[in-house]
Amino acid sequence: MSGDIDAQRNTTPSRIARAFAPGSVGNIGVGFDLLGHSIAGVRDVAIVRRIHEPLERIRGIAGNVESADTLPLQAERNTAGQALIALRTRLRLSHGFELELEKGIALGSGLGGSAASCVAALVAANALLDAPLPREALYDFALHGESVSSGSAHRDKVGPMVLGPWVMG
Repeated sequence: MSGDIDAQRNTTPSRIARAFAPGSVGNIGVGFDLLGHSIAGVRDVAIVRRIHEPLERIRGIAGNVESADTLPLQAERNTAGQALIALRTRLRLSHGFELELEKGIALGSGLGGSAASCVAALVAANALLDAPLPREALYDFALHGESVSSGSAHRDKVGPMVLGPWVMG
């Protein structure tokens, strides 16, 4: 499956996981914003720490793409942060997450950089849950996060990253 997890659980008390999500191409063929596919190569990486406070904070955003440092560090204004907020809220978690992002997908490239950030963060956070969710369950949280940057939930970007290489949302 595309975008498979390279999440690694750390057995130390800090509990850290790292995951990536690949770029994606949407708006292909018929069905505007419905059909998309993931691509190999470019990716965003999320490093997530489980923290005691029931909140999400973004520690930093770096990467080899221009303007990565202009992305918001306020969790509610960031796609990855908002996806983690949705996860914590819906699951009624008593803990939160601290996030670091490594942007590998250029902003405005059309390769799903905003979606990749929230999917990578969710996959890493899911690895830190006491009872991790099935991969498909992350889809709705990713859509919630993606809507922060685009104003709506673009299924053609998120779907291939979460569910497989070719998806019709």
